[in-house]
Amino acid sequence: MTPIHALAALAVAAFWGFNFVVIRVGIDSYPPLMLAALRYLIAALPIIFVAKPEMSWQRLIAIGTFLFTVQFAFLFTGIGAGFPPGLASVVIQSQAIFTIGLSAIYLGERLRPRQMIGACMSLAGLVCVGVSFAEEVKSDQLIGFGLVLAGGLGWAIGNIIVRSSKPTNMISTVAWASLIPPLPLLALSFLFEQPAALHAVTHFSVSGFLSVLYLGFIATNFGYGIWGYLLNRYPASTVSQFAIAVPLFGLASSAIAFGERFGLLEIAGILLVILGLAFNAFAISRR
Repeated sequence: MTPIHALAALAVAAFWGFNFVVIRVGIDSYPPLMLAALRYLIAALPIIFVAKPEMSWQRLIAIGTFLFTVQFAFLFTGIGAGFPPGLASVVIQSQAIFTIGLSAIYLGERLRPRQMIGACMSLAGLVCVGVSFAEEVKSDQLIGFGLVLAGGLGWAIGNIIVRSSKPTNMISTVAWASLIPPLPLLALSFLFEQPAALHAVTHFSVSGFLSVLYLGFIATNFGYGIWGYLLNRYPASTVSQFAIAVPLFGLASSAIAFGERFGLLEIAGILLVILGLAFNAFAISRR
């Protein structure tokens, strides 16, 4: 990979890591489900310029449902429940563990020893994070932890659907699949997030508006656009290793923005998750 393309991949990791800070800021203006819906209203705008991918509507609906709607409904709600955004950038990486298991079950992929070691390390890290909240009796954050884990499962199911669909144009796939989340998320928001949902509609917020633009254009369209371009030029194993930096940027930006700090058990959990991701990425690269 050329230095410019390596910097581009690292920049995407930074955008996606900072994404968690932006979610937390956006939730101050919009309730979580509404914020997720607005994100994909923006992300769907490129369908004006890009053709529908060569994929059935059933596949697009499945991708939009699990990779976008389910993942971000739970992730945003978890952060809205009080789970720290920096830690959320780590816990959502549970998708790697879920993806490995689902790939073996549904795609018949044979698990490599390094993948198993990496998955076990990440799982041990997630247990450490969960236990840290249980010990401190932080019930709201423990609920948030469970919600973010559910988001990771939605992401993993979406990964399996994308793998089996084998899209040739990730930009158009992301844009057209972004048509799916807004309506169900808005309906759920007006059903469960009153009166905050009505207040958000009737009161304009500059920080909320900028958050939606960042989440829709930068984190989704721009991020996936660059990522898709790199995946078309280089092996997936080469590009995917840069994703390990996402939780590092998420932790750093959250610590700077909100003064987020971690106990010893949480630090141990973070290190185990990231080391597990690195082990898994190395296993894919060797394969």
